[in-house]
Amino acid sequence: FQPAPTQQQQQQQQQSFQPNDPFQPQQTSPMNMNSSAFPPQSGPMNNMTMGGPPPLQQQQQQPSGLMSPQQPYQQQQMQQPPQQPRGCWGNTMMCLSLDSYRMYFDIDADDIVARIRAVFFHFYKPDYFRNNVLGAVKTNELKGPDLYGPFWITMTLIFIIGVTANFHAYVHHTAVAHKSSGSGSNSTSMDAATAEEEAFDYDINHLLHAASICCGFAFVLPTILWMTTYCCMSMNALTLAEWICLYGYSLVPFLPVAVICIIPFGIVSWVFLAVATAVSCLLVVRNIAHPLLATDAGQAKAPPIILFILGTHVVFFLFLKFSFYHHSG
Repeated sequence: FQPAPTQQQQQQQQQSFQPNDPFQPQQTSPMNMNSSAFPPQSGPMNNMTMGGPPPLQQQQQQPSGLMSPQQPYQQQQMQQPPQQPRGCWGNTMMCLSLDSYRMYFDIDADDIVARIRAVFFHFYKPDYFRNNVLGAVKTNELKGPDLYGPFWITMTLIFIIGVTANFHAYVHHTAVAHKSSGSGSNSTSMDAATAEEEAFDYDINHLLHAASICCGFAFVLPTILWMTTYCCMSMNALTLAEWICLYGYSLVPFLPVAVICIIPFGIVSWVFLAVATAVSCLLVVRNIAHPLLATDAGQAKAPPIILFILGTHVVFFLFLKFSFYHHSG
């Protein structure tokens, strides 16, 4: 039993313990303080009961307010595997995957008709077909470059050229037969003309030649141009889909012209094939010139590419004329 401390003793005890002292005063005897209560146990419960600040060691262990929310974010970053960039092999495998081409066939018949109509009415406007008809980014109104239209336009042109080239040869063959047999008697000339018409044989090689020429012009040539500008010249102006789409739709003017070339007059095929080549060339050049020139190396490297495109159109025109719609005599 110990008497209660007086008021003076309580004031002396409060003055002896400073507020920054981490140890809590205990009303115990000197023997108890030396044996059991000293040194005091430092823990979270003792710190809460003391009401004072925690020890310095615990302050250093606890993260500060600015660093504490960053630790989970840094742990998440360390847990996430690093994204390895796709190399040449990765891009090649991506090109061979069918899922990569699904978005280029998401188009309906109305869009194809609108794009074919724009070829005839807006072929001379700079960047109009690429920006206002195709669209650089797929939206609700503009669905971007497609491969569905170029594929079927090319296949249709191959079939039309294969058929009309044989019709052109047949009409020319018949006209020559009637002209050569006109000098004889009526019965003899009719028999000779009929024999000449029956002797005509359709050439299936026209279809194979048309397939090689048109597929090379619509798919192989734009691929070569894209590889040249993107890989060799570092001109990231157009994507491969845009190159193929422009060249595919540039074959549209040759569809009606191939039908007109059935007429067995050389001047007709020369004029109409030249007009179709000019429209096709303008459509391609007017839509690729500005993106190529806008690149860093475009002022020096774009003009040879444009001249090469003009030259390939002239070669394509001569191939069509002398391979399918030209006959001597």
